[in-house]
Amino acid sequence: MIIGFLGTGVITEAIIRGLYDAADYDDTILVSKRSTTRSAKLAGDYPKVRVVEDNRQLTKESDWIIVSVLPEQVCDVLSELDCRPEQKIISLAAGVSLEQLHTWAAPATDVIRVIPMPPIEHGLGPVAMCPADAGTETLFEKIGTCVAVSDEAQFNLFGAASALMADFFDQVSGVTQWMSEKGLQTSTAARYTTALYYA
Repeated sequence: MIIGFLGTGVITEAIIRGLYDAADYDDTILVSKRSTTRSAKLAGDYPKVRVVEDNRQLTKESDWIIVSVLPEQVCDVLSELDCRPEQKIISLAAGVSLEQLHTWAAPATDVIRVIPMPPIEHGLGPVAMCPADAGTETLFEKIGTCVAVSDEAQFNLFGAASALMADFFDQVSGVTQWMSEKGLQTSTAARYTTALYYA
């Protein structure tokens, strides 16, 4: 199975690194050239990651498409593609409804929304999913804990709760910065603070 990522941001990188490092994933992954530096780094780090110049080509070669662009870009990105009926479309875009995704990704009908969090890079954390889908769950269970609901309104509650991570990262960053301003080496402060909050 070939998975193609439309968009190569932080979460795309976390998923790919999690799959290859934490889960011993062995299939090919295609990435768009959206973030040249990040996509080149991923291709350099993992022999089975290939950078594809064009989103249409990526879509043509992929069995599954993971949409990892900003919410306001999803319509334009999906609408220019020729998705196939048998392709699975997995969207990471916050606030983009299943109804919108079905419209923009037609004729593909297998459409799922997920909310992965950055710790999946290390095989940790929740992955919210709507609707439940066995294949998607199998993939994301390799790097996190899948929690699926069939009701999109309930799924949106996961999105709201996930916003708590921003406060968490702000706290970790603030404590690390404070310790480093008091004379502790920044890398040492970050290592300690991360381990403290992880515990």
